[in-house]
Formats: sequence, C-alpha cells, structure tokens
Amino acid sequence: MRLSNRLIINMKIKNILAFLSSLLLVIVCNPLLRAQSCPENVLYFNLQSQIDQFPSLYPDCTSCENSIYIDNGFGGDITNLDSLMQITAIGGDLHLFYLQNLSSLRGLDQLETVGGSLNIQLIDKLTNFSHLEQLKNVSHLGISENNNLVNLDGLQGLKKISGTLNIHRNDQLNSFIGLNNLEEIGGKFTVSQNDLLKDFNGLNSLHTIKDLSITKNPQLHKLSGLNALQNVISDFEILDNNRLESLIGLESLMFIGGIFSITENRNMRKLDGINPVSFTGLEELSISYNPSLESLDGLSDLGLGNIQVVRITHNPELDICAVNSICDYLSLCKNIIIYGNARECDDVDLLEWQCNYLADYDFQWNCRIKIQPNPSNDYLNINVYSQHEVGFIEYKIMDMRGRLIMEGQQSDKRLDVSALAAGAYFLTIQTDLQTAVQRFVKN
Repeated sequence: MRLSNRLIINMKIKNILAFLSSLLLVIVCNPLLRAQSCPENVLYFNLQSQIDQFPSLYPDCTSCENSIYIDNGFGGDITNLDSLMQITAIGGDLHLFYLQNLSSLRGLDQLETVGGSLNIQLIDKLTNFSHLEQLKNVSHLGISENNNLVNLDGLQGLKKISGTLNIHRNDQLNSFIGLNNLEEIGGKFTVSQNDLLKDFNGLNSLHTIKDLSITKNPQLHKLSGLNALQNVISDFEILDNNRLESLIGLESLMFIGGIFSITENRNMRKLDGINPVSFTGLEELSISYNPSLESLDGLSDLGLGNIQVVRITHNPELDICAVNSICDYLSLCKNIIIYGNARECDDVDLLEWQCNYLADYDFQWNCRIKIQPNPSNDYLNINVYSQHEVGFIEYKIMDMRGRLIMEGQQSDKRLDVSALAAGAYFLTIQTDLQTAVQRFVKN
C-alpha cells in the first residue's frame, strides 16, 4: 500500500514537471506570451515598423523605466507615433529628434510623466504640441530648431518644470501660448534666437525662475507676458535683443538673487519697468554695451545698497548717471565700475561731482581712497585724497573668506600685489586720520 502510494506520488510529480516544462517552452517560443512587460534597456526607434510592433511586443507596457529615443537618423522613415498610445510614463528621457515626416505628436496622448528630459528638436512639420495635453511632470524641457513651430499649445498640463526649460532657434515661434499654467521653473529658463518672437505672452502664470536668460531674439520688443514674474532666484541676463526698448513687463519682479546683466541691446533707450524692491538680494548689476541707452531714470528709486558691484560701461549715449539710487550707492562707498559712457557718466570722479552738484551729496572720507588699476596685475596705486598730509599707511589684504593674506606699513603709495593668486580681495588701509576698506580684483 505504501509502495503504491509512493509510486502514485512520484507519477504526479513527474506529470507536474512535464506540464511546467511544456508551459515554459510555450512561453519562450511565443513572443506574445514572453514579452509582457516593458523592455529593460533604453528603447531606440528609427523605423516606423519598430514603433508599429511595440504594442504586440510589449502589450502591457505602460510605464517605461528607461529612456526612449525616436530619431530618423540615416534612412529613418517614421511618420507617426500612433502605436505608442499605451505609454503613460517614462522614467528616463524622451528624445524626439530629426523626424522630418512627423507632423503630429498623436500617439503620446496618454503620456503624463517624463522623469528626465523631454527634447523636441528638428521636427519641421510640427506647428504645436497638440496631443501632449496629459503631460504634467517633466524634469527638463528642450524645444529647439523646429522651423514651423508657431506656439506651444498642448503643454497646458505643466504647472512646474523641476529643471531647465530651453526654447532655442524656433524660427516661426511667436507665442508661449500653451504654457499658460506654468508657475515655476526650478532650473534655468533660456529663450534664445527665436526670430519672430515679439513678447512673452502665454506665460501669464509664471512667478518663479531659478535663472533667466533672454538672448538674441531679434524681434523681441517688449517683456509683456512676464507680468506675474516675482522671483529670479539667481542670475538674470538680457543680452543682444535688437528691438527691446525697455524693461516694461517686469513690474511684479520682487527679487533677483545673483547677477542682473543688461548687455548689447541695441535699441534699449531706458530702463523703465523694474520694481523698486527688486534688487534687495542682488549681488551685481551690469549695464554695458547698450548703444542707444540714454537714461538711468528707471533705476532712480531702486535700493542698490546691498549690491556688491555696479558696472556701467560702454553705453555711448548715456550722459547723466546721477540718479538717486546711483548717488546713494556711491555715498555708501560701494564698488562702482563706470567708464566708456558719455561725458559726466564716464568717470567715477565726474559722477561724484555730478551727484554733489545735483543732489548735494557729501561723500565720506572713506570714499576718497582710490585704488588703480582695478583689476590689477602686479601693482595697486593707492591715492588718498585728504585736506591733511598723510604719512605712513598701514595695509591689510584679506581674501573673500576674511583670511589675512598680506599686511605691512609703507610710505610709498604703490603696493606690490604680484604674488597674489588671481581672485577678489579686500584691502584695508589705515592712516593717522582714518581707516578705509576697498575691494579689488587680482588678474
């Protein structure tokens, strides 16, 4: 009886094993049963047939952990993305590149998340981003060299981009419509070389950006559309926009935390449009190479006292710089670099005279110490302007962390700094009358 039971059990085990082996063989040999989940590696598509086969090869794949690259490359023939309709999330990047026969993003209708970068480049037949309406999360967004892209319609689901947004060389782009709900950009926002872009209409919800660069947009003539912008956490650059006339459109801007640079804007005549409290966290203000700039009146009511450096150079039509904010800044003995402008705005001494003449400023003795050249290569010439004879001076040079680098005493007003490493320093000068601190740069 026991032997018979044991035989029966062994036969059952053998039958089970045989069944499992047969099932495994079927799974291995049948691609429809073998490939139910998403591929483990990065997906590359450069043929329409590859896209068309995706649903049958991966019928249950809705969320890809890795990146997807779709690129016609050499000999590619991709005309549509219809067979990708099942995908709702991509953990890595999604690159759509050089798809010359693609006129629509139909097929990406269910896509909600791109964990890495979404790059859309060189798709000439694309006029907008219709079919991306479900997209709500993306780390980085790059839109470049799409020659017939008119607006960004289809991106209404984006409220925040955690990383960068780059909009570059889209020849027909004339509106940011589609980004109406975008509120925050966690990285750098770059808008560059978009030939027909005239303003920022369509960005009416955007209030915070880490870095902002507006560069070489030849038809951009106003900043309207940025009216909700309140915070630029770090740097703000406005560079080489030929038709931009003023800063009107930035009236809501409350904070800039790094460098604010207004450079090479050929038609910029005035700086109207900036909120008086915008510069409370600013480190450096640079206004340079704007050939039509006539006035600093737009800066009159700004509080510049916390800024480390103000740089106003090479604005040949800029004649009067003695506005309240600049004179106040000088009276605090701050570091201003000013030259290459017209007449009274071409030199610090002339600017001080103009401030005294127009507004009766009384500059402190501390401001009467001049060190030249600054930046310096080998020597600093120390000029002390005083009604009394100044004999020996004592000096200390500290680095930007407050560490003592050099100190000494001398009657010669020429200080050898050739041994210093390149960088920024503070020079403390003490005479029998007063102590003064000046910042300088060693090349």
